[in-house]
Amino acid sequence: MAKFFTISFASSLLGLIIGLATGVLAARILGPADRGNLSIIVFWGPFLASILTLSLGDALVVRLATTGDRQALISRAYVVILTTLTIGLPVGGAVIYFATAEHGGFIVAATLLFWLVQACELCMASVAQGQLRDERRFATLSGLRLLVPLGFLAFIPIGYALDGGIRGFVAAHVASLVLALAVRMWVTRAWTVFGKAPAIGENLVGTALSFHGVFVVGILAGQIDKLIIIQTEAPERIGLYTVALSLAGPIQGFLGVAIQMIALPALVQQADPIRRQAAALRLFRLTWAASLAGAAATAVAAPIVVPFLFGSAFAGAGPLAAFLTIALALMPVRAALTEAFKAEGDGRRPLIGQFVFLVGFLVAFGIAVALGLEWPVVWGVAAANLAATLYQAVAYARHHPNVRVSAWAIPTWTTARELTTLMRTIVK
Repeated sequence: MAKFFTISFASSLLGLIIGLATGVLAARILGPADRGNLSIIVFWGPFLASILTLSLGDALVVRLATTGDRQALISRAYVVILTTLTIGLPVGGAVIYFATAEHGGFIVAATLLFWLVQACELCMASVAQGQLRDERRFATLSGLRLLVPLGFLAFIPIGYALDGGIRGFVAAHVASLVLALAVRMWVTRAWTVFGKAPAIGENLVGTALSFHGVFVVGILAGQIDKLIIIQTEAPERIGLYTVALSLAGPIQGFLGVAIQMIALPALVQQADPIRRQAAALRLFRLTWAASLAGAAATAVAAPIVVPFLFGSAFAGAGPLAAFLTIALALMPVRAALTEAFKAEGDGRRPLIGQFVFLVGFLVAFGIAVALGLEWPVVWGVAAANLAATLYQAVAYARHHPNVRVSAWAIPTWTTARELTTLMRTIVK
């Protein structure tokens, strides 16, 4: 698992660097107000498209491990996702129109265009990811995941030459999504499996839906802060929050993505329960150690780094980024715990964990608003992450006595040494 973790971790780290570079360019060129408007445009596409994916990627990983006809199963996955897109695109378009109408015609039109392209790319990517994860082609998968940020970075100069403002950035982002969709379809040869005996699709859809409840609630839990900010704050404030999150969020987010890419296949393929628990324990230890190190470094550096990178207009986002980093520190651990439950076919406890997160967020957010605290959404995220992680960790430990919380939550020299070794491997 160490090899695959290294590949996924390295690609996620590279994606983080590229994302930070594009974020700096957008902030420097657009300023707080238009940076906030760009955030509105690019928020709704991934948020709604994630719901349309139906968690088919995870379902494919599980079902492909037991089926004898891989092409038939992959074909059914594409049929299901295309059907979902046909139904979901107009519904999502209506939601976006009413949510963005107050911002004017350009914002509405750009958001709808972004939604159309993002939904197609993300839905097709979900099936391709399941296929590649089952084949353990993590290097290919990691490369495909970098297409959108790399394409966006490459197309920014072209977009800027055509229009030096927000329109150029929207065009660059849309072009990167189209490129990613085309390359992904070519790499997986998706067109070769259409029409291959789709009669076994019911089991696939049932498995997908058993995961998707957790996923949808998780999407809402993961995006609720941005949803509140985008719907309640002025563009300038949205811009500040976006810049802070562009530094704080990816530090934890890239760990979570790296874990999700390799953890489920690695744990599912451990038939022996004792070995699976040992693999889960090691995964939790490394995740927690990496998260602590990343959070500590970012929280200290953020107040200095933000105005230096993004410009003095965003100086107020520095302390906010430090606060956000602390609030998000437990997010990768929650991702690892969720994958461990999913490896055993247990979707109920992660779902309860997501509800714990939502309830914790709403309670803490309400208290912060009542007390007049600055950025109440961040207080909500911090409390919610703590509550949800504690619930999932204790729930897992009750059914796996060898994976007690104290066995991975207390940092050890051995874990630090193993994490250092992984980091050196990535650098090399």
